Amino acid sequence: MTSVYGVTFRGACDQIFHRLDDIAVAGGFGPPEDVRAHELRSMATWLASLTLSSLGEVFTGASDAMKWLALCASEISSVAGEPVEWDTPLGLPVLQPYFKLKARRVHTVLTSMTIYDEDINIWDDLMKSNLHAPVNRAKQRAGMPPNYVHSLDSSHMMMTAARCFDEEVLFASVHDSFWTHACDVPTLNWALREAFIELHQQPLLSHLHAQFQRRYPQIDWSKLPPPVQGDLDVRCVRDATYFFS
Repeated sequence: MTSVYGVTFRGACDQIFHRLDDIAVAGGFGPPEDVRAHELRSMATWLASLTLSSLGEVFTGASDAMKWLALCASEISSVAGEPVEWDTPLGLPVLQPYFKLKARRVHTVLTSMTIYDEDINIWDDLMKSNLHAPVNRAKQRAGMPPNYVHSLDSSHMMMTAARCFDEEVLFASVHDSFWTHACDVPTLNWALREAFIELHQQPLLSHLHAQFQRRYPQIDWSKLPPPVQGDLDVRCVRDATYFFS
């Protein structure tokens, strides 16, 4: 699940290690803790490599989309030298505020530490179109896939809320957790499915590609075409019991 949020190999190893450790503790078996941890770490490393390598084979469409988003962010941050910016399907502007801050190494009698200059008020400078801090290319690239997915999730949430408002049903949410009164759950189920269909029937990556062409004309976007859209009929979520639970 965390692959779409840019999980690293080390992160995947840690997640699998902790789950294996929980299983070992719950089962009440295994050697002393220090020995068990070493063996579980080896198993977690092996399982993580298999898991991450299989994602590109099983979820080819999602993998291709993630790679394309990361490549776009790399081009924008390196060629254009700007942070990645786009509009959600509802028109909300999004900007990745990842910049390189000035760092100073301070040495004391006991230790040394790195202090980052955070005096730059990024948002004030952006409003004045006077931003001088260089973009952090690595963070722009790593943040693009999960941030774009989150921007679509936020659109889905607002579209669901609008449908609930029209149906005079109370709606509350925290990120991707949607709430209503128990008696209105069927209406919420209908609303979130219809909003999802309306959102994802659009060629979203093609629209994003067109936005990038307008915003960053100095880049040759013909060399970075969006992934080909698959043939999944998104309307099938109407019959999916566990699509959203």
